[in-house]
Amino acid sequence: MKIPAKLDGKLEFVSLKDILCFTIFQKKIMFYTDDHVYHSISSINDYYELTREHGFEMLDRNNVVQVDKITSYDPYQKIVFFGENGSRYCTVSGKSLEFLKNLKIK
Repeated sequence: MKIPAKLDGKLEFVSLKDILCFTIFQKKIMFYTDDHVYHSISSINDYYELTREHGFEMLDRNNVVQVDKITSYDPYQKIVFFGENGSRYCTVSGKSLEFLKNLKIK
């Protein structure tokens, strides 16, 4: 298994078998291999950078969404919905509405 981490500001995947230990320093999780000290990813921007090439988009500053899972959206409430009954949803920024207008929702 590999886990995402940052090394010198760049995202990488590190194999669990290469990790020597995990530690907390100044409230941040770090882990060590023989050659490097990695920092765990913790921000929504890190997750966006990690997933955008796999069909995810940041539709507002608080949400990274897997676009092909969107089933509908409400431009007035600025919400995208997932699933048949729409029980899961995320908010959308005003500037992302243009992106959604051009999206073909299943």
